[in-house]
Amino acid sequence: MAHSIECRVPFVDDNKMLNLGLSIDSNLKIFDKREKYILRKAYEKILPKNITERYKYPFQNPK
Repeated sequence: MAHSIECRVPFVDDNKMLNLGLSIDSNLKIFDKREKYILRKAYEKILPKNITERYKYPFQNPK
């Protein structure tokens, strides 16, 4: 347990949110090779740019 990864699925607890996500066109979900585009746009005024503009990076296993 000291090196385990806890995985959660946020925003999917509610069926309404899940159905909304499934109804959105895939071109709006991934734009210019940026995943979670709509979520990033929604939070760009709240979160700093280094969070909303960063790309995904792989998880590094502890050594």
